[in-house]
Order: sequence, then structure tokens, then C-alpha cells
Amino acid sequence: MTDIDPPVRRTATDRRPHVRFTREFWLQPGKFAHLTDPLERAGAQTLLATCVALTDEQGGDGHVVLEEALAITGLPEEYAKVLILDQVVHQADHGCLRCPQPRTGHVYVHDLLEHNPSAEERRRRTELARRHGNAGAASRWAGHTPAVKEKKAVGRPRKERPETEMHPAEARALTANGKRRGRPPAPPKVYEPIVHQLCEELAELVRKNGFSVGTIGVDSWLKPCEQLLRIGPPNAEEAAGSGPVTPDQIRTAMRWFNNDSFWYDKIRTMKKLRDRYEELRSLAKNPNRPKRGVAAVTGRRAAAAPAAVTVPNMNSLYGVRPGMGQPGGTK
Repeated sequence: MTDIDPPVRRTATDRRPHVRFTREFWLQPGKFAHLTDPLERAGAQTLLATCVALTDEQGGDGHVVLEEALAITGLPEEYAKVLILDQVVHQADHGCLRCPQPRTGHVYVHDLLEHNPSAEERRRRTELARRHGNAGAASRWAGHTPAVKEKKAVGRPRKERPETEMHPAEARALTANGKRRGRPPAPPKVYEPIVHQLCEELAELVRKNGFSVGTIGVDSWLKPCEQLLRIGPPNAEEAAGSGPVTPDQIRTAMRWFNNDSFWYDKIRTMKKLRDRYEELRSLAKNPNRPKRGVAAVTGRRAAAAPAAVTVPNMNSLYGVRPGMGQPGGTK
């Protein structure tokens, strides 16, 4: 019916002694069901809760002076008679076999020790908490670590290895300069000379257009170029007719967009060229697309552009014959 928290279960934020009641104590009438008046039932529950709080204050053995509980609550003596008749508290010479006889001048709260620790148990827990606290304080403030019992080895004792001898696993975990390391880093990938050559050619075209080119690194230059040669454009397996690209096709595409007034400043790295390769290819295969040569280029590009540039014929590169797609043309 009730639950009195032992000292070791109290929270660190509130160290004051307190008791705890379950929800059923207040929500279910229990032995006070015969009290039809809600105010009378609430008065009986309040008097019983006060008895539990008093027995916790006076040692926790379940013995309490009923007159003190009546004086605290201000309830008439009829409520004390209700508790005694309902056998919630016992007077002397009671017939309950589960509860001890109360002390002189006291009553005993029924089944209190069935759910709460006794006074002896409370003292034992308090002493245990005190000794643990003293040991922790000594370890923290006095630099003393409590003695720990040495554990006995289980099984056959290990063979002692000389201090100068190193375990093979430890030897593998050391580098040449003696620093520990985890998994060895993967060696840098070596790209073929044609990859570096194509990246240098594209970088040179970008510089001639008046744009700066940083370091030709792996992510934006070497790796996309190698993927374009080995795999092709992104999603090559989904696009019809896509696949690995030859170095000559890459050079032709670079010259084509470099001499286009719209695309010359849109592609400045090999990664961008690989991403846009399919779009450039479809534009080159469109015979009806208006020609946009270097005459329309302005700004920095116009100052750096050569006097005359010949736009390569992309139709021969992609196998497009003159007249394809035109009404009456070659099929």
C-alpha cells in the first residue's frame, strides 16, 4: 500500500526524509470502500498516510502513537476508530498473525514491514553508505586508493616474456620511426601518362581563356579523366550508345566547347567535362543548332582568343553523316 524510500534510494537533489505512496492508495478505495462519502474516505486515507510518515520519523518499525496523528491532521477520533475497525492499524492484543504486537501506548501499521525496510535494515544501509562515502573521499582528497583484493589467476599461468622481446603483433604495429599506427594507408594510385597529358591540355586551354587553374589534383582532374577513359560519362550504362571515350574524342570535345561562345567558360576542370560530356555530344550531333563561334566572345576571352580558329567537325567524330535527320536526307 505504501513504500518508504530507504536513504540509499533518495535522489541527490532532495535529501530530506520522505515517504512514497502508490497510485492505488489514492485512486482505489480498498478497505475504505464502505465509506460512501468521498470526504470521509479522504480523511481516513490522510490519517493513515500521517501514521506512515510518523512511523518513518520515529524509526520505521511500524509503531506510531495514534493521538499524535490525530493532532497533526485535526481529524476527530471517529476516524481513528475507522482505521482500527478496518484493521489498517492494530491495537494491543490484536489477532493478526502477520503483524507484531504494538508497544505500550502505540498502534501498529498493518503489513508495513512487508513492503518497507525495518529500522535495523535502515541502520545497516546508512552505515554502508557512510563507509563507502568515507572511502571515496579518502581516495579523492587524500590521494589514497582503497585496497583492492588481488584476483587469483584462472587457468595455466602465462609464460613471462623478457622486457626486451616484443610481441609480433606489437612489432607489426610500429612504423620505422617507432610510432604506433593502425591499418597502413593505401598507396597512392598511379595514373597513366595519357591521363596527365589530357589534364594538362585542358588546363592550358582554360588558362588561354583568361581563367586561373589551381593544382591538378585527383578529385577534380585525374580521377574523372581516368573514369571517362575507362567507364565513360556518368550513368553510361543508362544512356544509349555511351561507353568508354577515347583520348581523341576527349581532345575533340575540348576544342569544340573551347571555341563555343556559351560553353568556353562553363567547363574549367576535367570533372565538369565528364559531367557535361553527354550534353556536349548531343549538341554536336544536332545539325540545326546555330553556330556560335569565337566572334561572339567578349571580355577576357576576346582579348586572349586567337585571330582565327577553325571549329572542328564533330559529325565525323560521332558518325553523323550530312543530311541525317533532315526530311529526305540519308537514313
